[in-house]
Amino acid sequence: MKKVNLRKSEKKILIISSIGILLTIIIGISYAYIAYSTRQEGINVIETDCINITMEELTNAIHLTNAHPITDEVGNTLKPFRFKLTNTCGVGVDYNVNLEVMETESRIASKNIATKVDENTKSILSNNPTAPITYQESDYTAVEAYTIHSGSIEPYGSVEHEVRIWLDESAGNDSQNGTFYSKVVIDARQNQTIAINFNEYIINQVEDNPSIEEFSHEATNQTVALKDYRYVGSDPNNYVCLSEEEVCSKDNLYRIIGVIPTQSEVGGEYENRIKLIKNTSYVGQTIRSGVPYGENQRGYTFSSTNSADWNSVSLSATLNGEYYNTLGKYQNYIEASVWYLGSIGTTLALTVQSAAYPGNKFTPENFYVAERTGSTSTIKNIGLMYTSDYGYSIGSEYSAKVINSNTSAYQTLAWLLYKPETNSHEWTISPSSSYSNCLGPFANIIQYNGVVYDSSTKTSVSVNSCFLGDKIDPDRSYGALNVRPTFYLKNNVVKIKGNGTEEDPYRIGIDE
Repeated sequence: MKKVNLRKSEKKILIISSIGILLTIIIGISYAYIAYSTRQEGINVIETDCINITMEELTNAIHLTNAHPITDEVGNTLKPFRFKLTNTCGVGVDYNVNLEVMETESRIASKNIATKVDENTKSILSNNPTAPITYQESDYTAVEAYTIHSGSIEPYGSVEHEVRIWLDESAGNDSQNGTFYSKVVIDARQNQTIAINFNEYIINQVEDNPSIEEFSHEATNQTVALKDYRYVGSDPNNYVCLSEEEVCSKDNLYRIIGVIPTQSEVGGEYENRIKLIKNTSYVGQTIRSGVPYGENQRGYTFSSTNSADWNSVSLSATLNGEYYNTLGKYQNYIEASVWYLGSIGTTLALTVQSAAYPGNKFTPENFYVAERTGSTSTIKNIGLMYTSDYGYSIGSEYSAKVINSNTSAYQTLAWLLYKPETNSHEWTISPSSSYSNCLGPFANIIQYNGVVYDSSTKTSVSVNSCFLGDKIDPDRSYGALNVRPTFYLKNNVVKIKGNGTEEDPYRIGIDE
């Protein structure tokens, strides 16, 4: 397979910057025996062209009087100084929390000072790595500096820390009647992860990553001949986190279907765009409850009218309204795109049986062509996966094989098959087949067992009975199913960090 490079021009995407940030806490010891005092007021701010970080104190400064050497168990119970660091820029930041020791009369040796950051193990200050001395002001002059914690902050992210400091139980008599003053200094710099175009990053893996395959498609009457790059297999590393949280929650995890050429308007220019699908079913305010076959016994109705047109169905309104509004700043990452709405029932001759189970007769390639045949399409921010997306997720080996003849393979090898804790089915955006004596069409369903099913019929197709909106067949309830919102990212979205695993998903930003 050929490695692809889509760069039209070289861009400067890595800004090297390093700066010492004096976000400080004065931690002092000065008393007849030993005492601590600290001073920290307000929010300290530093800003450069590529880094903008704020530090906010969340508690009052530490102030211990008549202190004496104590055990770690007691030290862990001391009231900490808590602070919050916020990265307000679109690049990741690496930072060190340094403790700079001020020169004072009868200064207590750093070997006698215990420090603890968050839930980390206590450390003797002098045993930590040394750091550059930066504080040389008129009030105090630093003579030693140590790094007591290191971390990173994702673009637009924030972290909170707690710092405890005490006189270690190993301190000898030389610490009595002494003083110890220090300042917390945050030393930050842009992290060394290079922000690269997300599309290019995925495509350039094709040659070496067996989980990404190139698929070639012949022209249809709505599309030109195209190539896309799709994730395939049982569990590829294609996770993306749409959140600023340090550990990505399951509700904010998405997965990359692939890099798919699409348009912002019918007849417009094709652009390679990453297509994302939510990793779990969307659960919003309008979700229905008490309906069989849905995740946790709940789900969404596709339409309240006899329609499969994503321009007007109720599910489209829900996802492009209620769900879209939950995305916050990530709305700016989404490109409104053309969604094709061709039905395989109107493209290829169907019997009643093949209409009920279109996967019994058709392949992923058949569905791809049918979806893009005809003249029906819409332009929306949010859609659902196509039936062909599901079909291709097993890999190119099955592109020309009938889907429902290989459901056992799809159950184990196709990552797009939704596998929640309970057996459940999922809507696609691909319209179902419409034929006489049926109230449909709605949309194709991917059943939990891997079968592609036509929602406009019920199990006994000889009855030719359909459901309409909330009119649910009690024996086979397809009225309220799982939905996983799907959308295209703008082609200027960049990868900031992460390796695509569920534990370390890709974090993304925008190259403005």
